[in-house]
Amino acid sequence: MSSLRDHASTKGWQFTDAEMMTAVGHLANYGYVRVLRTSKGEEHILLAPELLNNLAASFVLEARRNPKGLGSLEEKRLLAGEYQFRELEKLSQEERDVLLDSATLLFLEHNVCFRETDPLSNQSYLVFPELINLKKPVLEDETPTEDGAGYTVSGAVENVYASLVVLLGYTQTFTRTDQWRSQARYEMGDGLICGFRQDGERDGELDLVLYFGKNVGQPVRTLFQGLFESFLARRNLSVFRYEPVFCANGHPINRAVVRERLRIEKGFAFCAECGDKVALPKADEPIQLTRAEKREVEEQQWFAAQRSRFEQAVFQVMSYVNDQKIARPECFISYAWGDREQERWVERNLATDLQKAGIGVVLDRWENSRIGASVPRFIERIEKCDLVVVVGTPLYRKKYDNKDTSTGYVVAAEVDLVSNRLMGTEAKKETVLPLLRAGEKESSLPPLLHSRVFADFRNERGYFITAFDLILNIYKIAHHDQAVADLRESLREREMR
Repeated sequence: MSSLRDHASTKGWQFTDAEMMTAVGHLANYGYVRVLRTSKGEEHILLAPELLNNLAASFVLEARRNPKGLGSLEEKRLLAGEYQFRELEKLSQEERDVLLDSATLLFLEHNVCFRETDPLSNQSYLVFPELINLKKPVLEDETPTEDGAGYTVSGAVENVYASLVVLLGYTQTFTRTDQWRSQARYEMGDGLICGFRQDGERDGELDLVLYFGKNVGQPVRTLFQGLFESFLARRNLSVFRYEPVFCANGHPINRAVVRERLRIEKGFAFCAECGDKVALPKADEPIQLTRAEKREVEEQQWFAAQRSRFEQAVFQVMSYVNDQKIARPECFISYAWGDREQERWVERNLATDLQKAGIGVVLDRWENSRIGASVPRFIERIEKCDLVVVVGTPLYRKKYDNKDTSTGYVVAAEVDLVSNRLMGTEAKKETVLPLLRAGEKESSLPPLLHSRVFADFRNERGYFITAFDLILNIYKIAHHDQAVADLRESLREREMR
């Protein structure tokens, strides 16, 4: 494995990088070589491409051995080279780092795994959904669910289940909340449960079933089903859909019976409960969406694709931070309670993404959930944190003004400590990072922040490039740095499409 410039300068050869890349590209198309890009933005030629495939297989075997059945690898150990992969034994440290980066990005690029961070331990993991071996627990107060459509998928079904788990969790609408053996669950808003499970697997064929909380209305069900089918349609697969079937007396017809009857082209079945003859719906008709539903599905597809690219970019930044031994700062997030949508955004988007980037996040929902936790002592942590992120909204400004005579606000106490920084040296002022989530800066941020440049999170489509720039600013990585410039450009191009 060597760099492109090393090849271009080989004795007697006078190739430009562009000419070399054209030649290498032709070789790569036939599988003779592979081009790898490091976290520093450097490109290398892998002369034995099977080495990368073998290393990827070793990743899977190691994740399968997870003692808790979580199907995961510890990201910190992986980047530090602490897993014993035989493919790396005879390589230099630089070559090991390049291959570890490349194998991880390969999985992220194909949505075979996702990055997850424990908010309490700040430990990051690469999670492989197909390898999770945990059984779904039985809970007395669990929200009741019912099955929706079923699917038989045939063709190149490798990693189909995993990519569905990942992509549905990458949308802006549905948040992945749980994964068990062959089953994934998502939530929309407060308590609207949607999910799917793998019911069977045969050579070149999968059976998948959607399910929903009984309180989930048809619009949400249609959106989830439309997204599910749209992600399936992106692959070269044969997909047959089976809607739940009931006889005239309300008895459900066994799904396996429906599937088998349709497979042998029989358009009817008999109810095992009462013997009623039931006509079966066609299995190959796509779900019918209104124009508005189709637009929403396409919008969420865009977010999923952008989230996938963002996760890859953040991982590459993490690799660069480790390689350059950049200190990982601790960041306090100050925001206002009282708007559930904004609270979810702060926790599930902003705080989670900063933590996935290796930044220590101090968030009240994670810190103060423990019985006996002290809110005043939590607020005092502002003084010790390296940075403070202020999430500006009209509600935040209202609570900062603290004009309600009946009660005070935690935000007002937090801003008092933040103001100490803003009244200090310029270096101190730069440790306060204002974000604008709603409204205008004059109506959403404290006065001392009005003259500061803020990160604009008001446009949902601009979230990923803005969040990426925020991560770079926190690590003090220049936007034009070779290691991140192409990543920023890729996110920005997708934002504009």
